[in-house]
Formats: sequence, C-alpha cells, structure tokens
Amino acid sequence: MKQIATVTATIVVIFLLIGILVALIHVSRTGITINVTGKVGLENAAGGIDLSMPNPVNLIATGPENKPVPADLSVFRCPKCGGTMLPVKVNMLTGDITWKCTECGYTLKGDNDKSP
Repeated sequence: MKQIATVTATIVVIFLLIGILVALIHVSRTGITINVTGKVGLENAAGGIDLSMPNPVNLIATGPENKPVPADLSVFRCPKCGGTMLPVKVNMLTGDITWKCTECGYTLKGDNDKSP
C-alpha cells in the first residue's frame, strides 16, 4: 500500500512539473495577452479623451508615415507624480502585490484587499 501511494505521488508530481514546463514554454513563445475593456484615457498637453470599448480590441499606436507614437498603458497612476505604476512583486500565497512607479520610483505594497 505504501509503495502504491509513493509511486502515485511521484507520477502526480512528474505530471505537474511537465504541466508547468509546458505553460512556461507557451508563455515564452506567445507572450501574455492583456485584454482591456471599459474606459481608456488618452492624455496630451491639451487635455484628455476618454474612450469606451465594450469588446476587447488591438491597440496599435502609429503616427504620420506609420512611425511609432509613444504610448502609455497603465492599470493605475502613481499617487505622487501621476506616472505609470507596474507590478514588480507578487506573493502567490497571500495575493500581495508590490507596485512601483516608472517615473519617480515610488513603491506601494498592497494586500489582497486593497490592491488595484
């Protein structure tokens, strides 16, 4: 009985590791897709424009002559400078997310009840 449980547990662990490896290979090849729905703000020196998208879309920012235009996509803004906050650390056990501003370096550690 003990040998059967040991063999079964070993097989389960091997399949889990293979599953994680397959998921990592898939992410490294295709990347991570971010679907944005709802309000999107476009800001410039003259003010801002709010767009509402009921369905996911692909957003490609190009300017005259199909040259790239600087674009900024953020989940939420820095409370100090208004810059883009990005997640830099995620605790998978508790759900805590640490966010860091790309402009001023301000760090915000949120718990699983208060994270944006």
